[in-house]
Amino acid sequence: MKKILVLSAILFLLPGLSLAQESQSQNVCEKVVQKLSSVQQGWGRLQENLKNKQAEIKGNVENRRENRSKQLENIRTKWDENADKNFQKLKDRAKTDEQKQAVETFISTVQNALTARRTAFENATKEFQTAFDSLISSRQAALKQKTEAYKTAVNAAYESAKNSCATGTLSQIKQNLKTALNQAKQDYKNGLNAIQNYSNDIANLSKKRNDEIKSASDAFHNVLQQATQSLKSVFGEDESK
Repeated sequence: MKKILVLSAILFLLPGLSLAQESQSQNVCEKVVQKLSSVQQGWGRLQENLKNKQAEIKGNVENRRENRSKQLENIRTKWDENADKNFQKLKDRAKTDEQKQAVETFISTVQNALTARRTAFENATKEFQTAFDSLISSRQAALKQKTEAYKTAVNAAYESAKNSCATGTLSQIKQNLKTALNQAKQDYKNGLNAIQNYSNDIANLSKKRNDEIKSASDAFHNVLQQATQSLKSVFGEDESK
């Protein structure tokens, strides 16, 4: 008699249990759909933020370059003004034809050396900027590609969970979704780690530029020293002081 009562009770409860599981599955599915919609909206915000950040970085780089260019132009203008004054003083001190010719040779030699140095400076700077821009563009493209791959994986995980609502069990749906999201997240982290460490590349570019500038500067000073010695030999040691 007791077994019959227990069996009757179980049979009575089974529809309720089935309805409860169905209700839970339905709730999970609704949450999955809601979450998918939220995630898709979030991607739009993320992409907009990424675009704004990249524009900000580009603007900062361009501003720094413009400021350095203006500073360099001011330095060159002052240098040229002082050089013209010193050249004129040398011309005023030249009395003989030999001295006058020596001054003209000195001025021409210094100006040519100066032009060569400035050209080397500009070429080194442009080469650095071109390589730097290419490096940043490559990094941003790689970041965009990794982000798009992550987006695709996350969307696919939620779409799969949504499609499984009709046939899969609640525990299976949740576990599969969790596994897929964790894998997508790990793949994204690994991808970021592979592209974020570019400081060594920039350091190498900076060193190459600085070495080229130093080489050009040393060459200019060597020419200037030799030209000065030649001028001294014509004017005499006392005259050149």
